Amino acid sequence: MMNENLISMISSYFKLDEEKFKSVVNNIDGMNINSVDDIKNLDSDQLQTLFASLKDAYGELSANETVKAGLNAIAGKFFK
Repeated sequence: MMNENLISMISSYFKLDEEKFKSVVNNIDGMNINSVDDIKNLDSDQLQTLFASLKDAYGELSANETVKAGLNAIAGKFFK
């Protein structure tokens, strides 16, 4: 269940801004993600590492209202 939630949340980041997502992934050794299907093939440790990196990277954009609204929608979907 935990992995399914992480996969869904990470996939949402991918769909929100694919270019930024790929720039984050490129900074993680041994990780290569080009599609949502690639996310589904990651193990638990990789999912947690990627999610933490994405939260850090997308947090930089918190002043951007569109991204902020998108992330709030994602968070609301999983943390009710």
